[in-house]
Amino acid sequence: MSIYFLSSPLWRRIIARMSSKRFAVGFTVGMIGGSIALGKIVEFATDGNLEGTEREIKEELDERDLEAQRIMKVSRDGLASLFAEMRGEPIEEGYEYVKLPEIGWHPKVQEQERKRLAAVQERINAKQKPES
Repeated sequence: MSIYFLSSPLWRRIIARMSSKRFAVGFTVGMIGGSIALGKIVEFATDGNLEGTEREIKEELDERDLEAQRIMKVSRDGLASLFAEMRGEPIEEGYEYVKLPEIGWHPKVQEQERKRLAAVQERINAKQKPES
């Protein structure tokens, strides 16, 4: 890659002028500033299109996919139930109460915890039994 730069007359002039501190700082600031400006221009030009497209995709999915709607409703109702329990207040209007598990973990993890607690309880009971 450096062979291409060395063969360019413009690049040779830039390298020759780099001995001047003023030119080196100006060149560096110009390159960094130009890169940032170009990035901002590209971001500005494409950002509006992406938001519209993303919004349209979400609307289409929401309208067509009944399963997605059901999952979103259960998630919202679950969060509303959790917040209501945390505040100690009744659930807000517009939400249905969802019974929350005691431990909000995966069933396998919950089962492992149950087994571990049972083993600990057995050890405690064994220590408390008087030896005969």
